[in-house]
Amino acid sequence: MTLLYRVTACLPALHVGLMLAALAWTLATPFGVRLLLPLAALLAAAYVVPPAAHRLLAASGRLDERRANLSEPVFEPWMASLLLQMSYSYLPFLEALLRVVPGLYSVWLRGWGSRIGTRVFWAPGVRILDRSLMEVGDRTVFGTDCMVSSHLIFKRDGVEWIHVKRVKIGADCLIGAGSMIAHGVRIGERVEVGTGVLMGPLVRIGSGAVIGPAAGIETGGRVAAGAVIPPGLITKGAIPASPAQARTPG
Repeated sequence: MTLLYRVTACLPALHVGLMLAALAWTLATPFGVRLLLPLAALLAAAYVVPPAAHRLLAASGRLDERRANLSEPVFEPWMASLLLQMSYSYLPFLEALLRVVPGLYSVWLRGWGSRIGTRVFWAPGVRILDRSLMEVGDRTVFGTDCMVSSHLIFKRDGVEWIHVKRVKIGADCLIGAGSMIAHGVRIGERVEVGTGVLMGPLVRIGSGAVIGPAAGIETGGRVAAGAVIPPGLITKGAIPASPAQARTPG
């Protein structure tokens, strides 16, 4: 087991420790001009150090769309990037504070490497697991408690693999509350996704489609432009631009 592998496993704890050290410095500094430096250090520790470290890792060229073997105890840049982001999952209030200021969360995601359009709305509780691997068009809305993941970890023949593929969502889309979007999903423009929709990996949805609440689209599903999927149904295969033929759950 390499030293880099061991350090990688400790990245969430190191990030939290860095923030606590900056917070302790801030609290120990008397109020006044001198307080600006520890405050800047606290903000940098919370929001600048992880994306900056990610950018350094990205220079290796091994953080883009790819498959990788995770079973061997060697340094894996993508896993290091994921662990750099893990503290935001453990401490969700950090991202919630960014969303208080309109547009600030989008700017921060761009700092990670995502391509985020203008006037994108992020409701409370939105979870973006891979902050560097998203493309979102202008004026798209994410409802409460949506989750987007651009990676999948799976086992095959006893070997653990990671599949990383960017998620792309067009302009003027509505992603309903509680929906989950898996890696490699491509959504066109003006798509309406109801509440609680589940999208499997590598799904393609054409522009103007409407996905009803609590519907599901299985891995690799294709939904044509303008298609309508009724609420509560699970679809698979190619869905034409007409009411979807689907099967009920179970």
